[in-house]
Amino acid sequence: MILLRSSFSALKVLHLLRCSPSVSHTALTKFDKLLRCSVQNITNSDLTDIQWIQASLPVKDGGLGVRRVSLLAIPAFVASAANTLFLQDDILSDCAKSYSVFLLSYLSDWSTKFGDIPDVLPTKQPFWDRPDVLEDRALVEASLNSTQDRASFLAASSQHSGDWLFALPIASRGLRLDDEAVRVAVDLRLGLDLCVPHQCQCGSPVDIRGLRGFVCKRAPGRAARHHALNDLVVRSFAAAGVPIIKEPVGLLRTDEKRPDGVTLVHDRKASRYVGMSLSYARWPSRILIEPLIRQVQQQRWQLPAR
Repeated sequence: MILLRSSFSALKVLHLLRCSPSVSHTALTKFDKLLRCSVQNITNSDLTDIQWIQASLPVKDGGLGVRRVSLLAIPAFVASAANTLFLQDDILSDCAKSYSVFLLSYLSDWSTKFGDIPDVLPTKQPFWDRPDVLEDRALVEASLNSTQDRASFLAASSQHSGDWLFALPIASRGLRLDDEAVRVAVDLRLGLDLCVPHQCQCGSPVDIRGLRGFVCKRAPGRAARHHALNDLVVRSFAAAGVPIIKEPVGLLRTDEKRPDGVTLVHDRKASRYVGMSLSYARWPSRILIEPLIRQVQQQRWQLPAR
């Protein structure tokens, strides 16, 4: 997924879009179809038109960041032309048909769709691209019929919810997600069906969204995910040069629960960091490591005096 978004999607042809007037070219539609098929093959899912529109949104807007090149043709060319307008006029002054003709045509199309154009043309592509993004986002939001769908989209577009899409898949750092984890994460982000309806081993019904696995205490692999989270936290503290032990003996909370780890050194206030991690959800645990570390660092328990 990271290779598709960073190397083989819109970035692959962005230079051509900025240098060549390619609006409405048939090759752009074919390229978008290839991108859609690639996302479907990677995630082993079938995207509807609305789900593909959401997938093509930027990550901060609840998408996967796999942008459609057909929508980037005007913003890319206009931003590039505005940035080099005087240079183009000098180079193409003797041409019968200069790029200014295309620029005026694209500006007219953009103005008809999104309103007035500033007197001084902005040279940044996001200025010209953002209205298209907001239009697609509004289209996705209008298609959400249930409270669950709206909550899922709001969660996907919240801050830091898509950070896992930017993490480099480094196995030695615990950042590499397996194929099934990527499929589950993408399906949850886009509101796709995860599984067929069936009965959970605890006896509760499981719908096509498969959300029962997030709360079921008998979900398979819960203990393994719990230990994996602990290992990631311990390695993070160790990388910061802070010695730590897991599951200390003789240290209990008021509810008789034992913490999952405690540091072996004091800070300036003569207290040590103690943390607990919960692993009920069948969500890729590695994408939770940074928020969990911040929570562990903020949660300081005073140890009993000896």
